[in-house]
Amino acid sequence: MRKVILLLSAICFLTLAFIAILVYRASPGPASQEILGIGIGDYHNDAGIVYLSGRRLDCARVEGAQAFPSVCTVDIGGKTLEIRARRNPPTDPHQLDGTCEASYDGRKWSCSIGSRHVHVHWFAYISEPLGLDAAQLDALRRQFLFENLPQEAFIAGMIVVPIVAAIVAVLAAVVWLSPRIRRKAVYALLVAASGAATLISVFLLSLFLTRGFWD
Repeated sequence: MRKVILLLSAICFLTLAFIAILVYRASPGPASQEILGIGIGDYHNDAGIVYLSGRRLDCARVEGAQAFPSVCTVDIGGKTLEIRARRNPPTDPHQLDGTCEASYDGRKWSCSIGSRHVHVHWFAYISEPLGLDAAQLDALRRQFLFENLPQEAFIAGMIVVPIVAAIVAVLAAVVWLSPRIRRKAVYALLVAASGAATLISVFLLSLFLTRGFWD
């Protein structure tokens, strides 16, 4: 039984680590990039919008280019989407804005710079869905699953994950120390784990609400 519990604990923490890596891969790109992500489509259309994290992009600086000093590319349906972008200079009053142009499948597409959430800016939005139909956009959402999950899923994860991790940690500790551990010590561990899980959940939720999604 002891070996089984410890094995399950190890599997649990490895799973959490794997999910953390996937979430990181779906987070906005590094600040060094001119754009931190892409939105393809329109909220007002039935097909909706698909998001791609800036970490999915292959970005490079274009030395000497004044109009668009950065070019980012990503494979979409076996074809290359290229976005050239520039943030507004420090002298511009609209510091969260910029300009961009997109090309895909031999065509130019309308592109604009906007915000993904309150504190997540510099996303390149392509309102026309690159000629992709609803089924192809749905396939993209499945391919880039985490960046297209609703905010509610991340809020729930911030509550559930710390609690599950704390419970698993306590169970592993109890099994490892049993039968040497006293019953009072078990209760103390459970209370401490519950308190720690609650504090972590509250901290993550407050960070989420005050700093914005994926900031």
